Amino acid sequence: FASARARGKLTSMDVTWDTRGRWLPTIEPCLGALSWFLPSCAEAEKITSRSRPEDMAAFLQERGVQNVVIKLGERGCYLKPADGKGLYVEAFTTRVVDTTGAGDSFVAGFLSGLLRGWEPERSARLACAVAALNIQQVGATAGIPSFEQAVRFMEKGR
Repeated sequence: FASARARGKLTSMDVTWDTRGRWLPTIEPCLGALSWFLPSCAEAEKITSRSRPEDMAAFLQERGVQNVVIKLGERGCYLKPADGKGLYVEAFTTRVVDTTGAGDSFVAGFLSGLLRGWEPERSARLACAVAALNIQQVGATAGIPSFEQAVRFMEKGR
């Protein structure tokens, strides 16, 4: 991460559930080199020992993460960019069949927006749209839409 950041690259991290409970000690060496950190609320609570997304984001930014997105499942996400005020982005109401892969598809949607030069808030809306479409199918990847499908869904709000 540090090498990529030193070369001006965007760096991001998502985490998986740490069954051994070594949350912060495991990832802390990476935090200062992250452009974006996108944990779920449950993961961020374990990492930070905080319960409010605003406090989780502040804790992570104090340790060097530039920008934070806390995934909140059916509530959307909390976005805290380095140079801006934190805000909540609502999830889309949709038919839920299987939430497997929802977080991963959210991250893919978010990074797709950023890499296209979108502002973080619009990227977060896209992330919510991608996750909302993905959870309508069984399996981690069956419902992943094309970029164009996700944008249409996002713009229509359904």
